[in-house]
Amino acid sequence: MASWLARGNRMADAAPGRATVLRECFAIEAAVLPVAALTRSIDAGDAGEAKWLRADPAFVMADAVTLRLLACGNLGLSADETEALAQTLWPLFEESGLVFDAPHRRRWYLRCPRDAVLPKFSSPDEALGDDLAKHLPEGENARKWRGLLNEVQIVLTQHPVNAQRARRGLPPVNSLWFWGAGVLPQRVHCEFDRVISDDEVIASLAQLGGV
Repeated sequence: MASWLARGNRMADAAPGRATVLRECFAIEAAVLPVAALTRSIDAGDAGEAKWLRADPAFVMADAVTLRLLACGNLGLSADETEALAQTLWPLFEESGLVFDAPHRRRWYLRCPRDAVLPKFSSPDEALGDDLAKHLPEGENARKWRGLLNEVQIVLTQHPVNAQRARRGLPPVNSLWFWGAGVLPQRVHCEFDRVISDDEVIASLAQLGGV
């Protein structure tokens, strides 16, 4: 084995991360994996050609140093809690030309204008447990989205659902997490005959690839 290795040439390092692997496995022509559009096609079946953004329910908490994201999506919301929070948030986003809805208890969405210029958003995996200030929207229109997030946090903090959850010892939904922006890929190619997964993104890619 050592003699064969000595004859070989080292290949360049592959780009790290789950998104890179998925783009390679499913041959997606997209610089950034459009998670929101992909999961929307599973959750509601109406992703179409719209630009989607995840706006997942989140729990943030201040410590002695900063504000941190402690949970995103998996907050154990009931269907009634989800509906009550969604009804409050919908008009807030409508004022900004965005359509909000929550077809799934863990995955909430914003439909954005197709020509909307969105800033860079961090995924929950990048931000969980970290200083929130390091993962706020960056780039073009970032100030608008940071302001919108502040409005959302004020509305959610005062919501009766969170008061009820506090009495039951449950974490509040006191923020949203914007991420996964993009449109559904026009073409997905996969050389696998069968894909088995309980991951919504993988299931959507397999479906688009005709697997």
